[in-house]
Amino acid sequence: FRNHSEPASLLLHFIQKAEISPEPQAEKPIFSKEQFTLTRFGVFSGEPVDVTLRIHPEIKRYFIGRVWHESQQITKNEDGSLTLTMQVPLAPDFISWILSWGRHIQALSPPGLIEKIKAEAEAIARMYQPPRNETPPPA
Repeated sequence: FRNHSEPASLLLHFIQKAEISPEPQAEKPIFSKEQFTLTRFGVFSGEPVDVTLRIHPEIKRYFIGRVWHESQQITKNEDGSLTLTMQVPLAPDFISWILSWGRHIQALSPPGLIEKIKAEAEAIARMYQPPRNETPPPA
């Protein structure tokens, strides 16, 4: 690795081909963190959309003063909740992040985000339902 002074370990089962480069590149490629993060929330990238989330008062301490995304804007609401707006792709890692907060974050827009969260929550709930021919255990 030309940008590292120490050797690195790689997972061999992911490597399909290795070869020595004839000449190292003279210049490092130009990288902009701001440009890179515009099209992603985590690992996955995609087309950013305007997202609005309601942060319930119980967890607002985790959001005040914290930057989750370069585009975020936080507004304090009269009921003690926060409104978080940002422009991010509706990628799997973003959906998982919202779901990880459980009932403490509510997606307000866009409709496609709300549908994705509802579908995932319903799929999770179905996993914990007893089979139709089996009666649930007594409480």
